[in-house]
Amino acid sequence: MRRLAVHFGTPDAGWLPVELRVGHRVRAFHASHTPHDPVAQLVEALLCCLEGRSGEVRWQLEPAVELWTFRTVGDACQLVVSLETGGGAASSGTAAPGESLTISGPAVDICTPAWRALRRLESDLVWSSPGADRAWGWPFPKTTLADLGKRIRP
Repeated sequence: MRRLAVHFGTPDAGWLPVELRVGHRVRAFHASHTPHDPVAQLVEALLCCLEGRSGEVRWQLEPAVELWTFRTVGDACQLVVSLETGGGAASSGTAAPGESLTISGPAVDICTPAWRALRRLESDLVWSSPGADRAWGWPFPKTTLADLGKRIRP
């Protein structure tokens, strides 16, 4: 399996910087907090992956959508990343519309880098500041992230 890395910046005014690296390929973009919380979706999708079920994260780029689909293939987990354009400018990152990226491996190897990135994001001071609701608009999914951590590190 090629090395997978996930990084989140600090949310600001409803936008979250996101970077996904698989080997030498990079997907970087700023995701919107509307109409749903993609951070919570990611935690749920990772839990699904570890349980052998499919999960999906829709990162709204307004008007495009960065789609992360987790599937079970045999005894492995597969992450398919694609960009769906909405008729306007695509991503602020390096992905071309319609171009996809796929990585497969043991579920824990796919989920652990994202879990670590989420834990770093959870420790960002923005979540404890008085303006956290303006920075992202959703509370951090602490409980489900803790559940995910128990499954990754029993």
